[in-house]
Amino acid sequence: MGTGKGRGHRFDRFAHARGAPRFDALEPRHLLSGVHFDLPEYDVPAGSTFDVQVLIDLDDVTPGDQVPPPGLFSAGIRLTFDDANALVAGAEAVALPVDLDENGLGGPALVEVGPGFAGFAAAIGFSATEGYMQTLLATITLTDRGSAPYPINLELFFDPPTDNFLDFDGTALDGTLALGSAIVRPDVPEIVLDDTAIAVDEGGAGIVNVTLSSAPFSVLNLGVAPGPGADPDLRSVSDTLTFTPDDWDQPHPWIIEADEDDDTEDGSTVFTISAPGLQPVQLTATERDDDVQDLLVSATDLASAESDSTSFTVRLAARPTAAVEVRIEKRAGDDPDLNADTALLTFTPDDWDQPRTVVVTGSADADDADGTARFDVASDGLDGRTVTVTEIDDDEQALVVSPTTLTVGEGQSEIVFVRLATQPPGDVTVQIARQSGDEGLSSAVDSVLLGAANWDQPQPVSILAAEDDDTQDGTATFTFSAPDLPQRNVNVTVGDNDQQRLIVSPSLLAVAEDGTAPLSIVLAARPQDDVIVQVERRSGDADVSVTGTPITFTANNWFTAQTVDVQAARDDDGVDGIATLAVIAESVDDVLVVVNEVDDGLPPEIADQGFAVTDGSAAGTVVGTVDATDPDAGDVVTFDIAAGNDAGAFDIDPDGTLRLVDPDALAEVGLVTLTVRATDAAGLFSEAAVTIEIFDGVLKDVFDDLVGYDLTGAVTVVQGDDPSNRVAQMTEQSDAAIARLVDLPDDADRLSLDYLFSNRGDGDALSITIDDIEVFRRVGIDFAGEDLLSTGPIDVAAFAGSAVTLEVRLETTGAPGAQLQIDNLEITSQPILTLPLAAGRRVMFTDGDGTDVTLSLSKGDGTLTVAGENLATIEERRATTIAGDDIEIVGIDLAGETERGVLQFRGRGGDGRIGLRGAINVDGALNALRAGMVVFEHVIVTIGGPLTKLEAERLDHVRLFVNDAAGARPLRMKFDEAQQLHVASTVAMDLKADRLAGGSLDAPWFGRLQVREDASFSLFATGEGAPRDVAVRQGRFGRLVDGDWQVEGGAGAITADEIEQWTARFTGPVTSLKARRHVRDVDLEADSVRSVAAGTDMTATTIDLTRDFNPDRPRDVAVRDLRAGDAMENVLVTARSGIRSLQAGRMEDTVVRVGVADTVPVGQSPVGPQDFVTAAQISSVRLRGTGEPGPWMRNVNLAATAIGRITTGFADAAAASTFTAGAFQGLSYRDAEGRRGFNRRSDVLTVVGDHLVDPGLLVRVV
Repeated sequence: MGTGKGRGHRFDRFAHARGAPRFDALEPRHLLSGVHFDLPEYDVPAGSTFDVQVLIDLDDVTPGDQVPPPGLFSAGIRLTFDDANALVAGAEAVALPVDLDENGLGGPALVEVGPGFAGFAAAIGFSATEGYMQTLLATITLTDRGSAPYPINLELFFDPPTDNFLDFDGTALDGTLALGSAIVRPDVPEIVLDDTAIAVDEGGAGIVNVTLSSAPFSVLNLGVAPGPGADPDLRSVSDTLTFTPDDWDQPHPWIIEADEDDDTEDGSTVFTISAPGLQPVQLTATERDDDVQDLLVSATDLASAESDSTSFTVRLAARPTAAVEVRIEKRAGDDPDLNADTALLTFTPDDWDQPRTVVVTGSADADDADGTARFDVASDGLDGRTVTVTEIDDDEQALVVSPTTLTVGEGQSEIVFVRLATQPPGDVTVQIARQSGDEGLSSAVDSVLLGAANWDQPQPVSILAAEDDDTQDGTATFTFSAPDLPQRNVNVTVGDNDQQRLIVSPSLLAVAEDGTAPLSIVLAARPQDDVIVQVERRSGDADVSVTGTPITFTANNWFTAQTVDVQAARDDDGVDGIATLAVIAESVDDVLVVVNEVDDGLPPEIADQGFAVTDGSAAGTVVGTVDATDPDAGDVVTFDIAAGNDAGAFDIDPDGTLRLVDPDALAEVGLVTLTVRATDAAGLFSEAAVTIEIFDGVLKDVFDDLVGYDLTGAVTVVQGDDPSNRVAQMTEQSDAAIARLVDLPDDADRLSLDYLFSNRGDGDALSITIDDIEVFRRVGIDFAGEDLLSTGPIDVAAFAGSAVTLEVRLETTGAPGAQLQIDNLEITSQPILTLPLAAGRRVMFTDGDGTDVTLSLSKGDGTLTVAGENLATIEERRATTIAGDDIEIVGIDLAGETERGVLQFRGRGGDGRIGLRGAINVDGALNALRAGMVVFEHVIVTIGGPLTKLEAERLDHVRLFVNDAAGARPLRMKFDEAQQLHVASTVAMDLKADRLAGGSLDAPWFGRLQVREDASFSLFATGEGAPRDVAVRQGRFGRLVDGDWQVEGGAGAITADEIEQWTARFTGPVTSLKARRHVRDVDLEADSVRSVAAGTDMTATTIDLTRDFNPDRPRDVAVRDLRAGDAMENVLVTARSGIRSLQAGRMEDTVVRVGVADTVPVGQSPVGPQDFVTAAQISSVRLRGTGEPGPWMRNVNLAATAIGRITTGFADAAAASTFTAGAFQGLSYRDAEGRRGFNRRSDVLTVVGDHLVDPGLLVRVV
């Protein structure tokens, strides 16, 4: 559930002061006196749920920190809002504190919710030690459904308001309480188009990519709709574009198609893409029409015999939007014997494609010459055509051929007419022949016979144009000839119907993730020259690529399809990708192909895992269950062994059950590592290492499952501190336990278990029993931490040779609250060797790898417990030698007089280390614990008295308790490296180390803390007995990172190379906090700090110096020196007293407030003296930026009773900043040429104050 409280940094609460937009109509009333919300503004993801808290402050009723007397306080409040913007799911969405009820005695409160409101009426009881400041009345969960900022308001619950608020003495406060309001700003995604206008070729498609500006709360469907007056030829291929929280920033192609039509208009459509709650966005699509209006004339050269007629037709090339008039006009001065039968043709949108015939008739004349007339076919706005008609005179014999120019469509035929001019004395044979040109043109007949019966009747001759595969308009000349007559020529042109284009298939291509798919390309017609085709990705998913391009088409292979491969690379986004490819060639229209990458989901997720199986187990023994998950919902995961099982000892079921199938194939005790593959239904797989320990013992369980156990209470298997490790977890409701029957062989010797109280409870305990006999017990409250501890060896030899019930139980002793994790349960036949340990008598360890380690105790006595293989002891006069393999010290108990004694481990050779795992218990005091060649791992060290020194080489998951009641001597620790070291001491502590990674230090106070390299730890100091209330005298670190310090008292100098992600709370003054390099993400709270310095930058840092301030004893300064060598950015400093020097290379997004009352919200400027609680000034501010002129101060808010001079290098060094002060000395600078001056620009800063030292310096704004 979202809370709407920003990104977690304290500055986010005053982000609006740095220039974010404000809504005057939605001004929040964030009141610190009365009833108000916890925030003035809530920035929430659109559609999410978020919490608002209702608080009450009655500072006006109980001035200052006055505490009211005990009693009841009645509260009745109602939260209101526009139900179109938000909703409350039900009464359960109103959460009241435990002590806020009907009558202060536990009865139910009155809660009412409905459209636009949520209210409650209840009472709260106060003790004599409680007050009314910042009291939480309710937490109300709202669900956002607004699309713009909207207000939420607080009102009184009862109407008329009579007893909504009664004070502890029964006084009604309804008329005097102020009620607050707040603003909710939903982060509504915006629809983003990569272009808001697109041109689409007729018959083609265009693509606009659509994204969102931010992630939607859930799946978001954008609807697409055309607007009024839309061109029906323009349409969206899809009505909906779907976005998810995972693919909101990936381009989604929006495809607009333009259908073929027969008009010439470039139509347009305005499409709107929208979703409820989002601002609609419009796209203007324009059709690029490929139809050109023209006059189409059937023939342009005609011939007619004298006293005869000929004709031609006229039509339009495309549908007009209105009537079109076409004029037929004979040229002036041409043969008067030739005339057209019409002068005007009218075409409408309904008959534009119907040819109209124009007849030209020739009149008889007395001459013997062939006359000619030209007829112009014209229309306004169109290119005209001219038809030439030749009159063949009949006073002399001749061939009359018409038309003499002809266009024949490819695959079609046209007619040429032939006749004689006069009657012949006998038959005349007219020969027709193609003389030259395109061989695809031919005549249907070779000759025509004209005689007395038909000489004057035009005889048709068909001219044929064969289909071809080129795009050229061929031409040819046909001759009409007869004996003794002039030859007539007819020029014929082929109107080729082949247009060159790219034929691409398919236009929508699906490609499986990590696969390829072919894209076929071929030309539509034979090219004259070679055509080179490229395929490239224009937009969309970068996982889509093309191989096999370019390809070349020639006149010989143009008709053979060629393919390119479209590939979709594997990714891990789990969503289908979309890309647009462009197929391009010179002088040919591009073809767009949409590629859909069909995502096959994500592979299963499988981590490295470990199991154990006892040597000698029977065939079929279940070793464990391998676990994997698949991110794709509903996907089924199956398992197989990919490698490491050459001997065939193991098998795995499809469900992950791992079995021992051939015990004889196990070579020896040790580790077997299998590679196990987890495969989903799509064939995607992941692999992990599964390690199986062949265990020479009775039982070993690492709790990857709970097979074979009887469970009691809440017991589950969860992930441990290591992602590859799983542990058994018991969560206290009542007692929780796991138990199993174990057949202990005759040589069973010891049991051990690792455990962690992840929640310690209130005294709840871990107990281990065998047949109801308790063999181990540990109380959680003493051993809670962050890492697993070992029980150490538990002797089970008394139960050897029996079948027993082993039970591990989390025992409940109080209210539920404990949580226990267990791992590495082990029962072995490895013997445990216990021998006495006495002062003056050494114990020498000789391991199989050549390591010699000596253990000595200078004073006192006790016992030593050792485990290992092939153990043997040799007793000498002053020493005992223990030899064996894999020696491990599992316990040391010192019960005698050990004060001033030294327990020491000293190495004498070899490369190995003797392990120490278990517990060291010292009843009394110990002067020193020294370890040279011993690795302390998962060890609990308990010292019942003082421990002066701890010296070690490496400490790994060690917990040290020092209980020195007298507190006479501090604990001094020195080691090279420690990981997860937890120390709790009743005496002061010193530390010197090379590295400290994780853990905690808990002591009354600390002297010197020195960590040469990385230091990452928590620190707790009670301050008891600290000299001069300095609970941390000195701290010197390499990198101080990721720590949490809680200190009762002050501190001396704390220095480090770098300080990051560090939180510290001091109740006293701190001398200094300095980093040689940067200070980042630090949260510091103290009484005062003399100096805070970063050698380079100081960023994302909060410094709070308002603790325990007494206005009757104001300090001189809270900080003498606050500086950053380079940048000071996103820093918040609050102090009750002044700052002497504030220095940085530049400042940005920084707030510094000194002496300002808590009633003034952070980030807002005080407006008068009443807003200051004490006289506090910022003495000087120096900006030392170099390079180009400023601004070196941007979005900076300084507030103090007085601000001294601000010194910079340039006049324009500040922008968008606010200074609030009763007095302000000014902004001085020295520019690059050494000139001094004052900044007098009124648009640089805003200064708020009652009086200014130099009123003309800046504009005064109150």
